[in-house]
Amino acid sequence: MNIRAWAESLPKHFFAWGSVNAYPRNAEPYCKVMDSVQGMTTPSNMLMLNLAVQCMKPGEVYLEVGTWRGATLIGALLDNDAHGIAIDNDTMNDHDGDEQSSQDVWRENVMRFGVDATYIDGSVPEVWSRPYLAMGNRPVGVYFFDGDKSTPEAAYDGLAGVLPFLADEALILIDDANEMNIALAAAKLERENPKQLMRLLWLPTPGNCWTCFWDGVMALAFKR
Repeated sequence: MNIRAWAESLPKHFFAWGSVNAYPRNAEPYCKVMDSVQGMTTPSNMLMLNLAVQCMKPGEVYLEVGTWRGATLIGALLDNDAHGIAIDNDTMNDHDGDEQSSQDVWRENVMRFGVDATYIDGSVPEVWSRPYLAMGNRPVGVYFFDGDKSTPEAAYDGLAGVLPFLADEALILIDDANEMNIALAAAKLERENPKQLMRLLWLPTPGNCWTCFWDGVMALAFKR
């Protein structure tokens, strides 16, 4: 992935870039996704992911942990010629609002928006050891983590486990960066990999469900 190109693209695609109110100059495509797909995300988060996927190199894939019904994945892949992989264990029952399997709803949503993606039923760190997750010549160019953050250890497992699958140059985007457990996990990962990881962005928000970057977002640059 071309991290420099992604970072340089951000100011021209957002109003008020650099503030807590940064918002897409063209939010309409992402608002359309949110109109029909349940998600805990925002047009700002979707655009940030979409721009990152645009900067992936041929053969790289987008990977996210914690996809629920597919809003962030669809936003990331929308109008991009790229393959996405989503890992989830379908445990958001308290938020579903219906009796449907979120995995089934995810597949319906992905098909409706015409994005190319694969669903892996599981959770980290267990899935990191599955043989078929070794993507061979399809390294991960962009990784979005929105998985278990109930403890610093759980969040760390979700971040550290992806490192072997990353492209030589890759971007790690971390949701809910306001949370202390996320901050602790990311800090530990950076301490352990000082030559490979650099923090590019940490965009906190005044609270959860903020209309721009929800509950904060963090970006780490990875270089092998």
